[in-house]
Amino acid sequence: MRRERLQMITERGLQRLDDKKLKYNIAGHEFVVGDQIHQAAKLVLWLKEWISLATKASPEASVAL
Repeated sequence: MRRERLQMITERGLQRLDDKKLKYNIAGHEFVVGDQIHQAAKLVLWLKEWISLATKASPEASVAL
């Protein structure tokens, strides 16, 4: 009984979190705004690291940034 109640509370909490996510549909595909922001941030960090490595060999290139 106690385990079933805990599972029900957990499922309700997860459902509530899912319902509060900002979502939009484009051409039949659902996008979650938070997920899109997360992916964009990962891309920016990857690019920053890549550019840093690329300009490390040339001090002149690092000044251009």
